[in-house]
Amino acid sequence: SLTMVAPAADAGACGSKQDFGSLQTAVSTRIQRRLSQECLHEVHAANGSMIHAFLLKHCRPWLVWWWELEEPARTGCLARLVASNAFSHFVSLIICFNAFIVAVRLNYQVQGVKVPQTWRELEQATLVVFVVEVVLKLCVHRLYFFINPETLWNLFDFALAAIGLFQLVIIRIMLAQPPTARSTYLRMLRALRMVRVLRGLRVFNVFDQLRLLLKCVVGSLITLFWSSFMLAFTLYLFSVLILTTMAQFGPKKGMMASFGSQDLVDNFGSVQQSMFTLFIAVTGGSDWKEFLDVLPHSHSKFLLVVFIFFFQITILNILTGIYVDNAMKHARPERQSQAKELAVQRVADYRDLDEFYRKRCVIS
Repeated sequence: SLTMVAPAADAGACGSKQDFGSLQTAVSTRIQRRLSQECLHEVHAANGSMIHAFLLKHCRPWLVWWWELEEPARTGCLARLVASNAFSHFVSLIICFNAFIVAVRLNYQVQGVKVPQTWRELEQATLVVFVVEVVLKLCVHRLYFFINPETLWNLFDFALAAIGLFQLVIIRIMLAQPPTARSTYLRMLRALRMVRVLRGLRVFNVFDQLRLLLKCVVGSLITLFWSSFMLAFTLYLFSVLILTTMAQFGPKKGMMASFGSQDLVDNFGSVQQSMFTLFIAVTGGSDWKEFLDVLPHSHSKFLLVVFIFFFQITILNILTGIYVDNAMKHARPERQSQAKELAVQRVADYRDLDEFYRKRCVIS
């Protein structure tokens, strides 16, 4: 119908044909773009489905096999020894003794006194105990040592034992080198000696209450990050308000110097220094009354009082509530503890039933 034009309107028809041509070009261009976008979406969808199908076909069986792995029951004298409470308590005592040795060696090093050979030999003996413990567990659990419910703690124990043995090897190699070539080995030993402090964390795996506390602390790290951000923002906000008030109601040039107070310069000389001063005031590092006397104007003093009130009443209570709520979420009993409690309860129930049936038999 667009191509049929009346003869009396040739000029208008020419204009309408030109408009129609431009419109047709624009529409065709849009259609081509739309078709190309749809083709791209189809290609991406096809690729996504292909990747999804590949993962389902090749990776899912391995994941299912991995999650369904269950360690068979271990029997024998060695398995009973490793699973016994006496063995766990003995290892815990060695861990505490190792922490004591580390403290004694550090005291000698800080005082500039050579560490006696006895303490070095005792530390090596504790390392031997840790290595023997890991070897015994590997003999009992074999490869299940790395995929059982205690995988993280087992990897931690294995890493500490391997680092301890590597440290001994480095010491032997260093002693065989001339004194001028020992600087590199000494730097490595300083880095490895920091790992000795981590051995004390192994005692958390022995006692359920300590492990629960460690779980709550680790679970609160994200809350600690956002709480630190909130604290920094609050300190920044009130520092800027206090300094802005001092700048408005004080001299325009040489503000800090004109006040004639070195304490004011030391505590509120900059934004970062003001933030540190406010942090000290609310955390008990110093009495906030001292900082209140330093401020020159009543406006800035009023802001400091508002900050103390707001922080003590609002921020601390909110953060405490968040931490308590987060700790309660992570303080739920672990599967291992629940399994132990359930096993003990079942044994007690079996004993009660056995005693009940025996009494019935005697009565009858």
